[in-house]
Amino acid sequence: MSDTTLIDCRGLACPMPLLKAKLGFSTLAPGGSLTLLADDPGADRDIPTWAARVGAACRVDHGDQLLTFTIGKPF
Repeated sequence: MSDTTLIDCRGLACPMPLLKAKLGFSTLAPGGSLTLLADDPGADRDIPTWAARVGAACRVDHGDQLLTFTIGKPF
């Protein structure tokens, strides 16, 4: 069973969603995942770019003014 962490970044401007994603990711066990909620439009570009750099899986769901990122740490 994998570990899941929720990080709520609604109302936070760039670069805080990215910084919180990095911090949360660093505490995950291999195979764990985090879900990050953000409403800053810059996060839609920043977080997937960072995830690709660190080799993490990243899925983005675009809701009504809310971005939901699911980021998985590789084993």
